[in-house]
Amino acid sequence: MLTLLVQRGSVLLLRPAALLAEGFLLSGESLLVFVLPAAAMALTMSSVPVYLKFYRSLSHHDGKSIINRNYTSGLSIIIAIAVLVLSLVLTIFGADTAIFIGILATFIIEKFSDELTRYFEFNKAYGRWFVVQSSRSLWLFIPIALALGGAHYETAFWSVSVVAALAMAVQFFLSTGLRPSVAPGGWSLISENAAFLSSSAILAAHRQLPRLAVAGLFPQMAHVFQAMAQASQSVSLVFNVRYQVPYRKLIARRTVVFERMFRGSFGRIAFATVAFSAGGGVIAALAPSYDSWAGLGGPYVSLSRLHSLVRRSETRDGHVRCRGGRSGDPVLGALWRRPCV
Repeated sequence: MLTLLVQRGSVLLLRPAALLAEGFLLSGESLLVFVLPAAAMALTMSSVPVYLKFYRSLSHHDGKSIINRNYTSGLSIIIAIAVLVLSLVLTIFGADTAIFIGILATFIIEKFSDELTRYFEFNKAYGRWFVVQSSRSLWLFIPIALALGGAHYETAFWSVSVVAALAMAVQFFLSTGLRPSVAPGGWSLISENAAFLSSSAILAAHRQLPRLAVAGLFPQMAHVFQAMAQASQSVSLVFNVRYQVPYRKLIARRTVVFERMFRGSFGRIAFATVAFSAGGGVIAALAPSYDSWAGLGGPYVSLSRLHSLVRRSETRDGHVRCRGGRSGDPVLGALWRRPCV
């Protein structure tokens, strides 16, 4: 577990390092503080789990080829819609070429790398997971290095981002053995899981809008603020490595059962997060300076990230305990019962 924790921790620090490199090495440049939050917001808002049937089905499943085709079709449709919506929004706001192309390409990189790392993690190929997750952030250093060597930074950025997006898309299909497709089954998967869109939109706004606001209102602090927010997500590593990774297949194939096991813990974490947020708001209101708000950014994002991960993956003492249902109504008793696995 310690090796996996170190691997994931080192990967997580790459993106804050890229933000700080742009802020301190390239005077007056601020592409990453807009590109990364916008692409991350698009990624979260497009997080419709069209992959559920793909991971729940076994390799020898009779309809595996249809399931595979529906999965790639749903993924392709989501990416196409997200790119169209992003293009429309960026055109309305008058984004320049580097930001326009950079956000679209970065979103494609994030989307395919997210799907690919999920695939490797599900199959316990942690070495390949590490390579893809590292590549997801390492490409950000290439345009910075080219700019330090004399190249035009904006041109270098959007050029490298396009190449990286194409490379990540090709790598996804080569690694998974899937083929690009567009079929009616993809639309069916999206409609079946459309309920996730509302929560994804709220989560995306909660995480990324403050970063975009700071980038627009306080550009001199944007790189440090976003680097701090990225680094603070490391609090989630312990829960991710200890609980989410070992129970990935259970989460994918018996999602409702997994949720029922730890509903009480989810509620306690949610309450702690809300209480912390309310306390932070009171403190910031009593000391309404920019520094006080910025100081609250790190721990707030940390608990936010902690809450989102623990809701999916937290267990108690690393194993499952069994208990009977509550007395009274048999339906409520069945609902609250913690089954053995």
